[in-house]
Amino acid sequence: MATELLGSIVTLQISTDTTGATGLKTITCEESSDFNLSANVNITKTKCGSFAAVDIPEGTINFSGVVNGAPSGTELSFNDLAGYTNNKTKLYAKYQNAISGSVAVGTAVFATGVGYFSSVQVTAAEGDLIKFTATFTFSGTIDTTV
Repeated sequence: MATELLGSIVTLQISTDTTGATGLKTITCEESSDFNLSANVNITKTKCGSFAAVDIPEGTINFSGVVNGAPSGTELSFNDLAGYTNNKTKLYAKYQNAISGSVAVGTAVFATGVGYFSSVQVTAAEGDLIKFTATFTFSGTIDTTV
């Protein structure tokens, strides 16, 4: 029987310590997120067969949230994200599931590595909450093993 998990148990944590050993903070008021991992595959067909060359995998984490006017010390605000993007700050990211019943931390969803915020956007519509979206782009090796 399948063990169903809610999306609310998956969190993105960011640290300016590129080893991830200290200073992990969560995204404030995160609404949703997705992790994308891909690798280009180039196929060359010849008279003696087909050959495939696989490029280095690339990964991104896209997420959205509601701007929090008073984030706690363990949360990153929209302004933090904008600052990291503007300053080209290299960061450590950890994207994983929390414990849920018999499912241990990171056993359903797990990705870590270093990279940069490649985009941040804020939306302030009349009659709605101030919301943001952002993309974290990994540079280098992405660890997907717990």
